[in-house]
Amino acid sequence: MTQGTSSAALIAAALILGGSVVGASYLLAGAIDRGSGEVAALNVSLNSVIEVAKAAAKPSAPAAAKRLDPKKAYKIEVGSAPIRGPKSAPITVVEWADFQ
Repeated sequence: MTQGTSSAALIAAALILGGSVVGASYLLAGAIDRGSGEVAALNVSLNSVIEVAKAAAKPSAPAAAKRLDPKKAYKIEVGSAPIRGPKSAPITVVEWADFQ
């Protein structure tokens, strides 16, 4: 009888183990399906962000640079800017600087 009891216990253990494997695989398959749906949604979102970034990265036509005529004298108001030399000088040199 001990032989029959150990066989029944072995069969019961195999059934429990098999049921656990089947149940776990069912849960795992559901998790994979949900995950793949989330990955697909994320992929759509990323593709739209990439398209917006590509559109923003396209350079627009550069504005034509306005060139000053070197033969023309321009009247420039210096206001309260610091100056060096007499105000009655025949030539005024103006320097612009952009400190950023």
